[in-house]
Amino acid sequence: DEHIRRALLRRTEADGGTWIENKVVGSVFWNLRWCATDCEDDYRRLQAGDFYNHFQNNRELTTKAGLARSMRRLVVEHQVDVDAFFPRCYDMSVASEREDFVLDFRRSAAVAVLRP
Repeated sequence: DEHIRRALLRRTEADGGTWIENKVVGSVFWNLRWCATDCEDDYRRLQAGDFYNHFQNNRELTTKAGLARSMRRLVVEHQVDVDAFFPRCYDMSVASEREDFVLDFRRSAAVAVLRP
């Protein structure tokens, strides 16, 4: 995210210095907040006119595990064949999914041996 900071500083120099960087960690005095991760407290502190480069509960779309969970819910809730458009994936932090991965790996290896 350092490239974002540098770009903002360059832009500020170009437009006459209307942007000021607040270097105080945890400060509530800002209009644009840019950070790599977020937490619930970040959203509670937002005030009218504040801009933040995150939206709540974004992990369902912005992490591989979250996206995989969303795809599995799509299968259950709407009977969609996600295998038709989304690659197989596994959340390795979940024991049952690790087992599914190992089983799938073994099946794929067996099929590969049988193919001419």
